[in-house]
Amino acid sequence: MEVRIKGCTLEVCQGDLLAQKAEVLVCPTTEGVDLDRGLAWQVAKAAGPAFEKAAKLKAPLSLGVVTNCPPGNLPVRQVFLAAVTPKGSIPDRTAVLHATQNAVFLADQKGYTTIAFPMLGSVTTKSPYDTFGRLMLQAILEILTDQNCSLERVICCLYNRTAYQSFADQLSVLRQEFLI
Repeated sequence: MEVRIKGCTLEVCQGDLLAQKAEVLVCPTTEGVDLDRGLAWQVAKAAGPAFEKAAKLKAPLSLGVVTNCPPGNLPVRQVFLAAVTPKGSIPDRTAVLHATQNAVFLADQKGYTTIAFPMLGSVTTKSPYDTFGRLMLQAILEILTDQNCSLERVICCLYNRTAYQSFADQLSVLRQEFLI
């Protein structure tokens, strides 16, 4: 599902985040930049030891903070580490909102044209897809409708069908609210 906003396409798709063609890949992590499970583990494994070493040097991160990291072996220009989960806990809604906003702002500030997000609320913790989908999509839409930015494509790539459908449903509702 796609919508166009001021020259930018916002796409919600189902698939493998690591297979997306984007300049920036957003990687959810904890405040301590734990890379030992979930998507963070998959990113670290694919990116290699140089990425893992560089990422660990960024710790600790405050919740909601996004920082750029060299991509190692990944075919992207940057990986943005997004601190959305307190260590040993579940994703924080405010952190998800701020991390989404901060990732879009950072990508724009650096002049990137494409950014790919996963759900910034862990599928493994059974976080409510609709809640995190709405938070993320609303933050992205507010930025894209209110400001001119360098982004030409924002991708929200969801690994499972249930998360994808929830994000697609939320985008349909928000599309009406934002009149796009």
